[in-house]
This record gives sequence, structure tokens and C-alpha cells, in this order.
Amino acid sequence: MSTSSPLRLRMDSPFRALLHTNNVPSGRERHQIRYLLDESQVELDKLTQEITKLQSLLDITSKKRADLQDFMDPHEALLSPARRLPDDIVRVIFLASLPETRNSALVPQESPLLVSQICGAWRNIALSTPRLWAASYIVVPTQSKLAQLKEQVSLWLTRSGAVPLSISIRLSGTAFSHDGPCDITSLLELLVGESRRWCHIDVSLPPKTTNCLVGMLSPRDVPLLQSMVLRHNTARRRYIRTTVTSESPAPLSFLGTGSLRSLTISSSSVTVRSPVSWGTLRHLSIERGGLERPLGLTHAVALTILSQCQRLESCELSFVHVRKALDSTGSIPDSPSVPYFTLPHLTALTLIIQMQAIGDHTRFFHHASLPALRSLHCQGAHDNGPSLRQSFLPDDLSNIESLTLDIQALPRDLLLEALLEMHALRELRIVKEPFTPQIIQIGDIVVEPPPPLPEWLTYLHVPEPNLRAVCPRLQKFELNLFRTMPDADIVQLIRSRYRAPDVVSLEKFACYSNLGKPESGGDIASQLQEEVDGGLELVLEWRPRKARMQIVYSALEGVTV
Repeated sequence: MSTSSPLRLRMDSPFRALLHTNNVPSGRERHQIRYLLDESQVELDKLTQEITKLQSLLDITSKKRADLQDFMDPHEALLSPARRLPDDIVRVIFLASLPETRNSALVPQESPLLVSQICGAWRNIALSTPRLWAASYIVVPTQSKLAQLKEQVSLWLTRSGAVPLSISIRLSGTAFSHDGPCDITSLLELLVGESRRWCHIDVSLPPKTTNCLVGMLSPRDVPLLQSMVLRHNTARRRYIRTTVTSESPAPLSFLGTGSLRSLTISSSSVTVRSPVSWGTLRHLSIERGGLERPLGLTHAVALTILSQCQRLESCELSFVHVRKALDSTGSIPDSPSVPYFTLPHLTALTLIIQMQAIGDHTRFFHHASLPALRSLHCQGAHDNGPSLRQSFLPDDLSNIESLTLDIQALPRDLLLEALLEMHALRELRIVKEPFTPQIIQIGDIVVEPPPPLPEWLTYLHVPEPNLRAVCPRLQKFELNLFRTMPDADIVQLIRSRYRAPDVVSLEKFACYSNLGKPESGGDIASQLQEEVDGGLELVLEWRPRKARMQIVYSALEGVTV
């Protein structure tokens, strides 16, 4: 028997022919196999002992290394550049960590609470930086959690020192559940007590509760107020309690402060006699009212208010066209007698109009000159007739650069007529398909017209040379809530406007739908790969309707990502 190493014996086993078979070794072969295994076992034991020693040595060495690393880490931290940063620089970094588009929620996952948890030094810097605590997003919870919220708000107000305040307050979706009406009087009194520091305030509460917050304030009480948002949340007003007994509209006299630059308010809270500092506003948004006036202002009231806002740069108005509509004083207005006026600085306008009667309606743009208007957003419903153009669109469209049309039953011919006049248009957004009016009535039954076809898109194709293109400067085009949009039409439209002569190349095309899956399931992106590689932004999304979810309280409720 050879005395070679077991590994060598295993590789050159004389019993290779028997391995992995059902053959039975002879008596002599069994004796040789036992000798081979005994010799191999001795070597295996030696290797096992060696592994044990090496493992023990590895464990000891690993522990020494870990101990040494634990010793070095805190010393290296002493040399960290962050330690050498001046406190003023750290404060700037902390301020840059705040949410950019809203106020900070009262949660430890966001600054300033987040940065104050890092270390003692940073906490001291955070606590000594009032601006970090001057913007708060408050979500009113149920009664059982109200005391804790009030304590948090009070602490933030204290830490904010004398810095101007930015406050958003709204109801939680859970405010109506479990433990009955929630009395937030003490919380509102806490906020009102700091009114002299109010700078940007956003309130979404029931009218009665809002009265408690602002009803007794005067312009002298809000000398720093620059923007005010007053929305009436009437859906849950019976679940919120205050000590105020009257639900009559608050006088809102504090809105007469000369510092006011932006105002968003419900139509049920404003009248032509409201003591608002209209002349100082740069932005005005009058939204649909609550249960008292769900549709908005009348034309007469809207125009009268607008004529006083000579410094407006952007505006959103929600109002209703009716033959006989109650104005903000509760009376039936006559035909508007508003004199012709000019808003020289208005660049962006949103009109949300609800038509409720067939007849001659007031022409909004007949009363106003808007020489700087560049962005126009039209939304609403209309009865029918040629007055739609007069109600939604100005006579001169040549300077409009951005247009959004969200009009129920938008006639196709009106859209094409408008687009032909928009030589400067850069952005176009259309919500819901335009259609060719077609009324089919059998007896008392009115049959809906068939789904609209997208052939109107062909008017946006770049024509043959020497022919004028529609909207030659169009760069961004969005279609939303479209039911019928074949892939071939999208591809043809984009290719016709992408790097075509005599027109600005299309930079972005977006099509969204939540009414059904795409018609073909499409390989549009692959067909337009060359254009996408060349810089075209292509967005094609089907958004299925989301199931309603159970609401759980969160300090971030209402925040959009």
C-alpha cells in the first residue's frame, strides 16, 4: 500500500471503478478500504485541529481589530470637517433641510426635529435658530390627542422667538371619529395670540371655527401678514366645536392690512364690500364656496372685485353664470355695470365657470384689458352656444404662451379656432376630448354622442412647406382624461412636430388617462426611440382609480408628494 497523502490517494484511488456503483468489494478490497479510511481519518483530524486553532486566532485578531476601530472612530470624528463648521453655516444647512413647498410637519422624521436629534451640539444650534421653528403644518386630531398637539404647537411658537410665522392648519380625516366633537378653541387662541407675527397663514377649517380664529382681528393685529388662505371645510364642521355661538360670516377686517400680497378665500366669505386690501394684492384666488354658495361668485361681484386689484400678477376666479343668481349680498343682481378696467401686471389667469342657464351671458373679457396676460387656464361647464368663446377666452389670443382647457363638452371647432390665433403658444394642456356637438333625441330620451375621434389632432401636424403651421412655438403638449387616443395618432403627431422646419421642436408630450387601459397597450416609446434619444420627454400613463382607504391620523395628512 502506498504511503502517499490521503488527498493523493483519494485522487488516485485504486477503487475508482467501484465508486458510485452497486458492486460489492471482495474481502481483500474491504481490508484495503478500511486501511485507507483509517489513514485519511488521521489526516482529517489534524486538519480539523488546525482549523480550530486558526479560527481561534481569527476570533482574537477580529476582536483586536474591532477594539482598535472602536478606539479610532471617535478620535477620527474629532477631525470631522463638520465639527469645524461655524454655527452660522450649520444654521444655513439646517434651514436648507426644511421642506421646500410647504411648512414643516410636527414629526421627528422632518427638520427641525430631525436635525435636533443628531447630537447635543446640533440640538443646541437648532434650538437657538428661531427660523427653524417658525413654519408649522398642523393637523387637528381627535379630542384625545388635542392636548399633546397644543403642547407641541406652544413649544414651536416659543422656540420661534420673534420671527414672522408661517402656519398651515387643517382637519384630520379622523377628527370626526371615536370620541365625539373636538373643541379646538384653546388651540386657536394660542395661534391668535401670535397674530402680530403672522406672515403666511393657511386655514382649512369649518366657517364657525374660522370665525373663532380670525373674526375679531383688525389690520393692526396682523402688521406682517403677506399671504392668507381661508378655505371652508364644511364636510366635518359638526365634529369641531368652539366657544363661538354665531356662524355668521366673520367680518375679516384684518384683511385690510396694507402688507397683504396674496389672498385665497372662499366665495362665501367675500363680498364687494369686504374690507380687503385689494389694491396691494399680487395674487388673488376666490374659490368655490361651501354649502352656502357652492358654485362661486356672480360675474358682477367678480368683476367689481377684480377692478380694484390693479397690482395683480396672478388670479384664480370661481364664479357662476346664471340668468338670475344671488350675489354675495343675497340679492338678485342686475346686469353688471362694471366700468372697463385694465390690469397691467396680470400674467396668469384661471377661470372656473359654471353655466346654469341658457341665454346671453356676460363677456368676462369685455370688461377688462389684460395686456400682460401670458398664461390662461379655463375650467368648467357651459350650456351651449357661441357665448362659450366670449366667456372663457379673450378676443386677442396672440400673446398667450400657456393654455389649459378643462371644459366639459368643449366644441372642437372652438378649440381649432382658438389654436389658429395662438402664434406664441408654448404649452398646451387639454383635459377631456373636444367633440363635435351632436344631439340625438328620441322622444324624451337624449342619447349621448359617440366617443369623440382624435382626427382633430391632424390640425396640429406641421403642414407642407410654405403653409403656416398651427401653434408654431408649441414645445409642451399634454392630453388628460382622453378615452380614445390610438398609438398611430400620437406617433404621427410627435414626428410631424419634432425638429420640423419653421416650427419650434416639441420638447415634451404627455398623455394621461384613468378611464381605461391604452387602446393597444402600445409600443409608442419604441417607435419614438429616436426622438426620445434626441431629447423628447415622453410621458404615457394610465392611472387606475384608487380604492378608498381607511384614514389613519398622521401629522402629514393632506401633504402631496
